Amino acid sequence: MRVGADNMAYIASFDIGSSAIKAVLLDQQGGMHHACSQDYAVSSDAPGEQAPHLWWDSFCAVLRQWWSLGVEPTSLKALTFSGQMQDMIALDANGEVVRPAVLYMDARAGEQAAAVLATLGAVHVAQITRNPFNGASVLPKILHLRDHEPDHFQRTHQILVGAKDFIIFRLTGKAVTDPTTAATTGMYNFDAGCWTREWMTVLGLAHLTLPSLHPADDCVGRVSDTAGELTGLAPGLAVFCGLGDAGATTLGAGVTDSTQSYAYLGTSGWVATLAQAFHTGQTPLFLLPCPQAGWHIRIGPISNAGSVHRWALQLTGEDDETKGYAAMERLVASAATDANVLFLPYLSAERLPVFTEQPQGGFSGLSLHTTRAQMLRSVLEGVALSLLWAFEEVQAQPMQSLQVVGGATRSAAWMQILADVWNKPVVAHRDSTYLPCVGAAATAAVRLGWAPSNAHFLQSLTRTDTQTWYPNPVCVPVMQAKSVALRQWQQLVSGG
Repeated sequence: MRVGADNMAYIASFDIGSSAIKAVLLDQQGGMHHACSQDYAVSSDAPGEQAPHLWWDSFCAVLRQWWSLGVEPTSLKALTFSGQMQDMIALDANGEVVRPAVLYMDARAGEQAAAVLATLGAVHVAQITRNPFNGASVLPKILHLRDHEPDHFQRTHQILVGAKDFIIFRLTGKAVTDPTTAATTGMYNFDAGCWTREWMTVLGLAHLTLPSLHPADDCVGRVSDTAGELTGLAPGLAVFCGLGDAGATTLGAGVTDSTQSYAYLGTSGWVATLAQAFHTGQTPLFLLPCPQAGWHIRIGPISNAGSVHRWALQLTGEDDETKGYAAMERLVASAATDANVLFLPYLSAERLPVFTEQPQGGFSGLSLHTTRAQMLRSVLEGVALSLLWAFEEVQAQPMQSLQVVGGATRSAAWMQILADVWNKPVVAHRDSTYLPCVGAAATAAVRLGWAPSNAHFLQSLTRTDTQTWYPNPVCVPVMQAKSVALRQWQQLVSGG
C-alpha cells in the first residue's frame, strides 16, 4: 500500500540550509514521517556563494525519495518552508538566475554599506531597520553587484532574499518572503512592516522588484502545472510562505517567553531568546519579527560554527568526511583540555560577537608537547567560547539549562564542551536537526485548522528522547579562564 493512500494527510516541511536541505512529513496528530536530508556545497572558488539550482535539485531529490518510499503525492495537503536568510538572489525578467546567490556569510560589500550609511545617515538606518547594517546586508550586496558586475546588474529585474523563497518562486511563480527573513536585509522598516522603497529610489534601485511580504501562515500560491511535472507534486497544492530559519527554529524549539533561550549550531550558528523591549546595548543584534504577538526574537548570529568543525576534519588525516567525523569525536573525547592552547575561530568573516570583514582565525599557546587531539579540542572550545560571548551580548535572562539544536548535537564531545563553557546542563533533542521544519509546519497547521495555536501543535509532536550533558567541575574553571583569554586575544588581533 502506498503511504497516504489510507486517507493520511501531511504537511511537507522543508528547511533550505547552506549545506543541506532537510525535510519531514508531519501528520495531524503531530507524527513525523520520512525525515531526510540532501547535502550540497558552497562554491569552493567563492565561499560566500551558492548556485540556487542546488537547492532546487535537492528539493526534487527529496521528493523522489518520498515517492520511491511509497508516499502518495495527493496525501500532501500543503508545502511550507524554512531557510537561510540574508541572501541576495538576482533574477532576470524571465525569472532566471543571473548569477550564484550571495549568501548571508559574505561581507564583501563593506564599501557599499559605508556609502549607504553616509547617504542615508547611520542613525536613521538603525532607527528604521533596528538591525545590523554592514557588508553582509542584502542592500549593500545589490550595490556591490551594480559597482562590480555591471553586466549582471543590467540583467537583474528582481531580487529574492532567502533560499526558501527561490523554491517557492519555482513552484508558484510568485516572488514572496516573510517579515523574519526581510528583517535581515537592511531594507525593511521593522516598525512599519514594509520595504523602505524610498531608499531604493534614493540609491537608484527603484527599478528592481522586491518580493511581496506575507506572514508565515499565508498560502502564497499553488504548485503550477509545470512545477508539478518536474517534481511529481500535485498541481494546485497549497504553498505556504513559511519563515526564515531563525524564526522557524525558535518556534520549533518551543521558546515562548524571555526566560527561555537556545543555541543553534549548524554550518553557522546563533543564540536566541524572545524579548518585548528592544536591545539597549551597542552590539548589533538581529531583531526579528515573531509570529507570537507582542514579542520579537533577539538573535546573536555567528558565521563560524559548523563550518569550522568541517574545516577541522582535515586535521584528522581522514579523506572521507564520515570517517573524519568519527575520528574527531574519538580524539576530542580522549584529550584533556590544555589550559594554554586557545583557538580563535574566525576562519571567515564574522558578525558576532565581533565583526570582521576578513578571516582572523588562529591557534595560540602551541608547544612541542601539544597533540593533535588537543588542537582539535581547542577548535570546538573556541566556537563554544565565541557562542557564549555572543549569548552574553544578547542580554538573555538567566536559565537553568541550555537547549542546543542543529546538526552539531550529533557530537557528544562538543555538547560536553558546551556544558563546561556555560557551566550549565546542555539539553539536546535527537531530532533537533528538523526543528526548523517543525516550526514552519506549526504555522501551516494552524492555518489548515489542524490545531488552535502553534503551541498546541508543537505539544502534540511525537519527539524522540532528549539527552543531557552536565558540566565537568574540573573543566569549568579552565573554560572560564579561556573565555577571558579569547576576548583579550581578539582585541589584540583587531587592534582594539
